[in-house]
Amino acid sequence: WRFECAGGIDVDAAGIEEFERATGVRGTVLDLFDQAQYFEHHGKMPPSGWREATPDDVRRAYGPNIDVLFASMPCKGFSGLLSTKKSETSKYQALNGLTLRGIWLALEAYKDDPISVILFENVPRIRTRGRWLLNQIIALTKASGFDLVILETPGVGQGDSAIIDYSDVSM
Repeated sequence: WRFECAGGIDVDAAGIEEFERATGVRGTVLDLFDQAQYFEHHGKMPPSGWREATPDDVRRAYGPNIDVLFASMPCKGFSGLLSTKKSETSKYQALNGLTLRGIWLALEAYKDDPISVILFENVPRIRTRGRWLLNQIIALTKASGFDLVILETPGVGQGDSAIIDYSDVSM
């Protein structure tokens, strides 16, 4: 097996510069928030010229077809480093919702030539703080034709194996 990096997407231009330096592959600066999420996270409407990302934007960023999507979505709102009270604010709930939106955009971008594997990585606490969202992500991927859901979180095997309740297979 040989993997070839098709690209990367990040809202942060400096993050994309680092990605390009590390991989030698072009990255795309793109805000994946929808307008409501943008408002909830930033507390104001998007600036003039801002627009919601579309599935076509994702397809342009990665090219005409990809076999494997490695997705590392925002995890701040799920992290144990954030207090429960703060994690429940609209700012962090919007950030959490970006996780589902990112998966949806990728599935829509490649609905005519489906991605074979989506490798979704996040923090272990997604299974508790993000349970509602994790259930939606699993339902979305299964509705899109995925038969097998395998989730990876750092910490599994280190006393945090409850994530296996969501997976079809545990390794």
